[in-house]
Amino acid sequence: MIYPENFEDKIGFDQIRHLTQNKCVSSLGVEYVEKLQFSNNITVINQLIGETEEFRQILLFDNPFPSQDYYDLKDEIHRIRVEGSYIETEELGKLKSVLQTIKECLNYIIRRGEEKYPLLFAKATSVIFDENLILQINRIIDDKSVIKDTASDTLNDIRKSLNRSMHNATRKTNQCLKDAKKSGLVKDDAEVTIRNGRLVIPVPAANKRKVKGFIHDESASGQTVFIEPQEVIEDNNDIRDFMNAEKREIILILLEITKEIRLQSEMILNSLAFLGKVDFIRAKAKFAIDINGIKPNIYDIPSIDWKKAIHPLLLMKFKSLKKSVIPLDIKLNAKQRMLIISGPNAGGKSVCLKTVGLLQYMVQCGFLVPVHEISEFGIFEHIYMDMGDEQSIENDLSTYSSHLKNMMEMVEKGDKKTLLLIDEMGTGTEPILGGAMAEAILGSLHQNKCFGVITTHYGNLKRIAAVTDGMINGAMLFDMESLAPMFMLKTGIQGSSFTFEIAQKIGFPAQIIHSAKELINTPQYDFEIKSQQLETELVKLNEEKRTVDSADKFLAELIQKYNDLKSSLETEKKLIIKEANQKAIQIIKDSNALVEKTIREIKESKAEKTLVFEARKQLETQKEGLLSEVKEVAKTTEKQSLDKSDKPIEKIDLKVGSPVFIPEIDTQAIILELLNNNKVILDINGVIFRTELDKIEPLSKSEAKSLRKNPSTSSNIYRRINEKANNFKPAIDVRGKRAEETLTETDKLIDDAVQLGIKELKILHGKGTGVLRKVIRELLSKNPFVKHFEDEKIEMGGHGITVVKLK
Repeated sequence: MIYPENFEDKIGFDQIRHLTQNKCVSSLGVEYVEKLQFSNNITVINQLIGETEEFRQILLFDNPFPSQDYYDLKDEIHRIRVEGSYIETEELGKLKSVLQTIKECLNYIIRRGEEKYPLLFAKATSVIFDENLILQINRIIDDKSVIKDTASDTLNDIRKSLNRSMHNATRKTNQCLKDAKKSGLVKDDAEVTIRNGRLVIPVPAANKRKVKGFIHDESASGQTVFIEPQEVIEDNNDIRDFMNAEKREIILILLEITKEIRLQSEMILNSLAFLGKVDFIRAKAKFAIDINGIKPNIYDIPSIDWKKAIHPLLLMKFKSLKKSVIPLDIKLNAKQRMLIISGPNAGGKSVCLKTVGLLQYMVQCGFLVPVHEISEFGIFEHIYMDMGDEQSIENDLSTYSSHLKNMMEMVEKGDKKTLLLIDEMGTGTEPILGGAMAEAILGSLHQNKCFGVITTHYGNLKRIAAVTDGMINGAMLFDMESLAPMFMLKTGIQGSSFTFEIAQKIGFPAQIIHSAKELINTPQYDFEIKSQQLETELVKLNEEKRTVDSADKFLAELIQKYNDLKSSLETEKKLIIKEANQKAIQIIKDSNALVEKTIREIKESKAEKTLVFEARKQLETQKEGLLSEVKEVAKTTEKQSLDKSDKPIEKIDLKVGSPVFIPEIDTQAIILELLNNNKVILDINGVIFRTELDKIEPLSKSEAKSLRKNPSTSSNIYRRINEKANNFKPAIDVRGKRAEETLTETDKLIDDAVQLGIKELKILHGKGTGVLRKVIRELLSKNPFVKHFEDEKIEMGGHGITVVKLK
């Protein structure tokens, strides 16, 4: 049950319905939008939402779906069910077109198979459709809905005779006109025309007795008469006869085809119903794309667990203004059934209430909604709302009486499967009495185990929520510095109306504000204000923490890159030294072989033994010296290649406030804290950074002063961190782009993600011919930072999106 009757108007769903109707391409779809209703059957809801999600996937990632010639011919089909009636040629042409469209829609879905779009596939395969009817209609009419000459042999003969008679009549009439012009009986610019379906010539009234024939008409002034020449009367009579015969034959043809249509009228109506549903589902899918709607998780219990929920109408409005909506996190379950929201006027309480009502109603009507994909929706059997001024002159009800009437409906019928939406509970009467009445009603609703979101300014309702199991307070945050609402919901604390702060902001006299403060319960007011200030500060601190965390990740990534590069260079350096050493030894060996060859030649030439011995001894001495020199060079080079970080650091020189140098990033810093686990926290020009003690070097004051004269890289690092963190998006859309451009964007996306510590990316390339998908995956397979890549889940885009996991 939905209460009150104008619930859709109050909640804004009437606008959702209207926007969806505008996206339909036919009255067939509009009818389904008009008829859609709230459901508490989870099977029906999952069916409606699933179909919409599948069509959303079609619109985003598949080829265009047929969208032409969605004609609503239901009334015409019902009319021709009467025996003796026949369909007109224009309607027959529309029927041919709409049947062709239905055929294309069915083929589109069925060819893609049950695995890809299971719900739409089931809907399409349940339609019984006879394509032969299209062929029969096509045999009768052409693409302009004109009956073909070949529709019957009789019609073909009639039209041939008609054309001959028309040709003869035209020829004879033109000859009569020519003769009359020669005789001066008609004007030289006179032309053959038609009156009463017959060919005539215009003759001045003064000469009408001089031209033999039949007068059919005269001009408005009476100066000209239109005469059918006597020579063509017989031909024109034949033309009239043939035209009448043509009409009779066409009617016979239409009667014949109508019999076939009448026999298949049930099939046609069912097919039109399918087309209307397709139009309806597509309209919902198109609207979902406009509001960033997704398919949430749905459970058959009354509950709400939403993350980043956004009011869809507010989203569309803000999108046009290039502004963003602050999302809401809302949770209602068996242990936390009622949320009591308080806060300043115009701070977002009512918007929050409407968001809950509208999104829940949309889901139970089969719409996709703008929430985070991990959000969970339960199912409620009843939704009751009390919002706005319901004063009724007709029923003699005041505003407060109307509120009480709504409350009574809720108390009497609300149960554990009911969602209540109550705005400004207890207002409209004397505050103390209204608050007491509201407290009693709230207690009764709580006993009934109703779920609800209730906004209020009453302190007694906030206090009850704070101490009652199953209830929780929520506050719309207010920035005390700017004296402006933040439109953020924080559960677990009481909100304040910030009456005095708002009065101060608009320039109310300070003396009056001071006097008002003295009249209230200051401790309670101060508690609410301080609670809000703490929460506001916490929001700001969390935002700053996210920035620092991002900076920390970025710096850690830079250091890791530096270490990897350093290790790679060291390995390469040692390899080069080793190769150089081996080459040097090989050179000596080659030289030794040459010497041996030389000595052998000398021996063979019978040189003196003394000279040979001396030469050989000298070569051995040079060889040993060269080998020793090569080994010493290699040893010295390897020793010099050892990293400075291998040297022990005198940790006793380090203390809080000491300047230090970080060789890995060529930056100096100040020690903020020495940790017990051999680590230290540093300050790099405002960037808080944690590292190990053996990765820093102590600096003297003179060294620190010298380094400060040279610009540090830390400020640039910090700026780059913020720029990348603020602008980075973990997904790109490359559909329609050239392969070269696509590869460049993909490379940049991965580089930025690695620097920021992002581990998952998404690349939307569409399905199409598969070229973009292929070149992107070739690039990913060669990128050293890519750990794994795969297709997105079928329901989220399938092989039209590649999900990338980074190392």
